[in-house]
Amino acid sequence: MLFIMSQIFGILSAVFNVVSMQAKTKRNILIGVLTASMCGSVSFIFLGAYGGAAICAISIVESAINTWYTAKNKKPPIPMIISFFAAAILIGVVTFNNMYDVLPTLASVLFVTSITRYRERDIRILLFLVGCTWVVYGLLTGAYSIVASNLMLMTSIIVAMVRLEHSQKINSSRA
Repeated sequence: MLFIMSQIFGILSAVFNVVSMQAKTKRNILIGVLTASMCGSVSFIFLGAYGGAAICAISIVESAINTWYTAKNKKPPIPMIISFFAAAILIGVVTFNNMYDVLPTLASVLFVTSITRYRERDIRILLFLVGCTWVVYGLLTGAYSIVASNLMLMTSIIVAMVRLEHSQKINSSRA
């Protein structure tokens, strides 16, 4: 039953990931990522993959804080960003159980880097790399819906980048 619940939350994570990457603004991307991270964290908890769950939980807090700063048109203070990196590494050390537990930490460091970017394109590129690390971790922990979620996320990122760049080219040619 726990495995099935994990997969259900993984599917919900996929839906929010796919939708968030199609958003045009950083704020909307972050809101979708925040919701997807909530579902991903629950999925990992059901599997007993606590390293992944803890890293997802940290990304929830980071996304919420960055969404707030983005809504206020402010940049998060540098000490806060440094604390995000430190939290990611600390959780990675505390939850370390085997070599593949390094992957959520790497994903978290890439995630923190992504949410500190201002251009949506940069955010998407870094989130693509985050997706790659979660795919490998999901395969190693049996979180197959998380694998599917991140493959869909990565596909959605590619579609969004192509779609939005094409739209920008059309708009600039009209100007």
